[in-house]
Order: sequence, then structure tokens, then C-alpha cells
Amino acid sequence: MGGQRQAGTSVRLTDTPDAESYPGPFFPPRIHRNMVIPLKRLRLATLAALTAFVAPEVSTAAPATLRVLTFNVWGIWGITPSREARIAAIGPAVARLQPDLVAFQEVWVDADADRLARDLRAAGLPHTRRFTSTWPGHSGLMIASRYPIERTAFLEYDEGTHPSIPWHVDWIAGKGIAVTRVRTPFGPVNFANTHVQAAYGDVDAYDTVQLAQLLQAAEFLDGPGEIPLVIAGDLNVTCDSYVFRAFALRSGASPSDPNCGIDSISARPGADQRLVPTEVTKVLTEDVSLEDGQRRPLSDHPAVLAVFQPSPVESRLAGLSISPTA
Repeated sequence: MGGQRQAGTSVRLTDTPDAESYPGPFFPPRIHRNMVIPLKRLRLATLAALTAFVAPEVSTAAPATLRVLTFNVWGIWGITPSREARIAAIGPAVARLQPDLVAFQEVWVDADADRLARDLRAAGLPHTRRFTSTWPGHSGLMIASRYPIERTAFLEYDEGTHPSIPWHVDWIAGKGIAVTRVRTPFGPVNFANTHVQAAYGDVDAYDTVQLAQLLQAAEFLDGPGEIPLVIAGDLNVTCDSYVFRAFALRSGASPSDPNCGIDSISARPGADQRLVPTEVTKVLTEDVSLEDGQRRPLSDHPAVLAVFQPSPVESRLAGLSISPTA
């Protein structure tokens, strides 16, 4: 396989339009000089607010839901059957589901990433990001969004980088977690996509590697924050496993489907808003006719579609009754 790659945390944090590096948790707080509002602008803003009632009404209602899809597309060059034909069919199939956020795994080939980005752009998801790792150069992770992506980061996992069983080739995959901040109509949402070590048919063979990777991901996501978080991907562990439960406890995220399989979508509330799952469905599981003449499923994984409804976070003091002291 060309040697053993070096283990080590790889973190890249990108602003739009500026770029910076940060060796810690996702999205460190920063103070900007332009947060200070000059007095003249404050007067104008106050005047505008006082006279706003004379302006014509304009509907600014945000969409009622956020539709999130995760899909491992099985895009391994030279190995997976009908790869190019399946990729050609995946973009239109995903578009018909009308997702707002998409997390792809195993998009290893540049041409496949270009094809998916082009098809989704035509379907109203123009914002895409693909994430590189140390070796072989791509993590296989790709994110597509209907809404603008403001910041991105990628963390390459430290564990799972050594060939304990050489033909179990996850050790050359450069797996990790990618995170974006998306500007949705109802406020910013952090959207994470990850692909965790495979078990290769033995649920306990790599559980310690999976646990280490997911705990590293949880640390990178840095506990409950101000902004709602959605975590999607192929975790290669089910929701009833001790590995997933440890990840959920450390990250503060809850699965949208408590009976989830290895492909799942979870959410964590922000300070003022949470995303409530109203529907979770396995999709894109049927055989389809491909342009190469074959008929087969689009992947060896189902896609998972979760629909979330934004909801205010109730104050911790709600319902608290304080009696005056005598």
C-alpha cells in the first residue's frame, strides 16, 4: 500500500473570505473591531426603527423545516461496481429528495466530486465543500448546502492509521470529521460530517479505534455551544452500542432516530434554538437502472433523511417560582 502514514492531528479552519489556522476546538470565539457601532450609525438605526411601521409589509418567514441527508456513496476507485454510472444517478436522486444539507462519505475520486457538485448545484444546492487529509489526499467527505457556508474545518483522526490487518484498508483512508457553519434562514447551524473506522464484519474488532475517533470528534466539537449542531455520517456503530452512547454523552448530541443503524444523523441544541426531529427515513435503497446498462442499488448503504423543525430553547428558569422570604 506504499508504506505507513504518520499519525497526527490535522486541523484546518477556514473563514470566508479569510483563512486562518487554529489548533483547538471548532470555531474559537473572536472579538471583531467592527462590532463597535459608531454613534451616528446608532442614531440612524434608531430613527429607522421608530419609522419602520410606515414601510410596506414584506414576508420574511423562514422555512419551517431543515432537511438533512447523509449518504455513503461507495465511491472506491477500481473496486466498487458501476461507480461512475452510480455517481451519475446519485445527484438527480438526491435532488428529488429536496434536502437542505447533504453529507456524503466515500467521495474519493475528483471526477465524482465534480459530478455531484454540478448536479446538486443545478438542483438548488450551490454551496459544496470537499475535505482533504494527509494521505491519500482526500478524506472522502463532501458537504453540499442550499444555504451559504460561512466557515469550514476538518480534523483528521489520530487512531486507525496503522495496518493492524493490512487488507483492512481503512488505515490508508485519512478518516476524520468535517464541520461547516451554514447561514440558514432561521439562523446559523453547525453541520458536521464524519466517517469512522469500519468493523469489517466483527463488531468488537475495532471498537477501541471507533471509540477513540468519536471521542476525538466530540472534543473537537467542544461540548454544548451557542449554535445548534447537526452531526451526520457513517459512524460504523449503531445507536445501541456503548461506543455511540459514549460519543453522545461527550458531545451532547442526541440521535434523530434512537434505533439508528451505522448511518445516522444527530443534533445538539444551541443556547436559544434547538432542532427537533419530526421525520427520519431510510431512502435510496431500491435498485435503479444505470447508464451502463446495469440495474443495482446506488450504494451498499442506505441514505438517511432527517427532517428537523427549529424550536426555541426553553429557559432553564421557566416555571420557577420564587417565594418572598418572611
